[in-house]
Amino acid sequence: FGISHLQKPLFFIKIRNKQFANVANMLKDRGISFQTFGEETLGFEQHIHLDELFKIDEEVVVQDISSQQTITLLDEHAISGLSLWDACAGSGGKSILASDRFHFSSHYVSDIRPAILEELTKRLTNARLTVNDAFCVDLTNSLSIQVAKSHLPSEGVELIIADVPCSGSGTWGRSPEWLRSFNVNDVNAYQQKQIHILENLLPFVRKGGYLLYITCSVFKKENEDVIDSIVQSHAVKVVQQKYLIGYPNRGDQLFATLITL
Repeated sequence: FGISHLQKPLFFIKIRNKQFANVANMLKDRGISFQTFGEETLGFEQHIHLDELFKIDEEVVVQDISSQQTITLLDEHAISGLSLWDACAGSGGKSILASDRFHFSSHYVSDIRPAILEELTKRLTNARLTVNDAFCVDLTNSLSIQVAKSHLPSEGVELIIADVPCSGSGTWGRSPEWLRSFNVNDVNAYQQKQIHILENLLPFVRKGGYLLYITCSVFKKENEDVIDSIVQSHAVKVVQQKYLIGYPNRGDQLFATLITL
């Protein structure tokens, strides 16, 4: 893992709507080299001008290989596609990923940053996804429960995705400047935020529903320790928990845990 920081990561895309052959042929016709990872993921040695070849977000999505694999934690579970809340939505990549897999009939997104939320809404529109509501909320604040209640279904949400703020240590190979400026005390601060976010999300998991907790951190304090704290203080069950190790494929490192009530 340490040595992987000296190797340039690949640039990854996810192909939507089972268009692998069309996308691959288009790239070959243009003489663009790529590596293949399964039937939906391609990796490139350098950034290419995808917008000159494809409809971004509608046909292909820029997304790290490990991020694409987070949804695999749901593979063996009965997700009926009732409702999704991407609670720390950021750029919305996880929303697209989950919607492509389960085709949720109700879709909600939120973030703490109004500007991010505006760009997110545009991106999901480009991806041909219908969003029932997009709202701004600080999930580290206990008052966020009241805000969320005014936007979400009263019966709760079938799947909540919480790709929470973290140290980003699993992505330092892609952004080494963060490694150089890292302060170990930041991990403690992130851990407290992560615990608060999870505690404020749990009331919105409907009966039989799931919460998918994700970080791009390699630190136990932001990962297993956060989950252990939640398990000890709330009536929740850890269904699956794993590290998504990307560096053998020159990708990022993520941690994901699937929780149910």
